[in-house]
Amino acid sequence: MGDAALEHNMSGDVGIFWVDQGHLIMAAVPVADGIDDGQLVNGPDDHDHYWATVQRTHVQLWDVAYHQVPRGRVLFHKAEHRYYMYLDKVLCTATIKHMIVERFHLPRRQTAFRTDVHYTTDPDDLDRLFSE
Repeated sequence: MGDAALEHNMSGDVGIFWVDQGHLIMAAVPVADGIDDGQLVNGPDDHDHYWATVQRTHVQLWDVAYHQVPRGRVLFHKAEHRYYMYLDKVLCTATIKHMIVERFHLPRRQTAFRTDVHYTTDPDDLDRLFSE
């Protein structure tokens, strides 16, 4: 892949998000400003630590735990020149994925979607996850 193509692929954002009643709440930075671990570039925020900020700006969520709202994360894989969007399975609709791709400025052809139990809102999955 040429430098121009790589630069285009790196024009998106990385970070975390929630979808509350169809509205995207996100904390993201351009991939160039993300945290680079050598293989992946991630946003600087974690869901649990950033949740207090979300609650201050979204008063309807003041008494809701961060893991009760469907959420996910966007990472950039440097060697693959590809974005990975990890999200709760309830968010796997064309409308929601399109909204996140647009707001994170992701190149659709270089974006892969993955469900991940760490982002689940399913009560049984949460019980198993937190009991490990």
